[in-house]
Amino acid sequence: MKAIDKMIGKYVLIRSYASGVHAGVLEEYDMTTRHVVLKDTRRIWYWEGAFTLSAVAQNGIKEGKLSIQQPELIVTQVEEIALFSPEGEKNIRGFKVHEIN
Repeated sequence: MKAIDKMIGKYVLIRSYASGVHAGVLEEYDMTTRHVVLKDTRRIWYWEGAFTLSAVAQNGIKEGKLSIQQPELIVTQVEEIALFSPEGEKNIRGFKVHEIN
């Protein structure tokens, strides 16, 4: 079993080359193209309270700009995949949606 197989079905943090940072349930990963399919996903556009994405995955954030949740998203050119801790997942899933005034 590959390490990535253990992450399928889990809440993960994705850093991609072109589309930024996303949090969601990893449904599929293609090692050849580096594309993933995420379910129940949110884009993390901006954050404070965590120095690195590893810290975001472990502890969540204090301030930030997060999108609404999307049912499904394909993210291309994935550079990094990190598994969320239960605390980090709860923080991101419950974080307020950024609204444009």
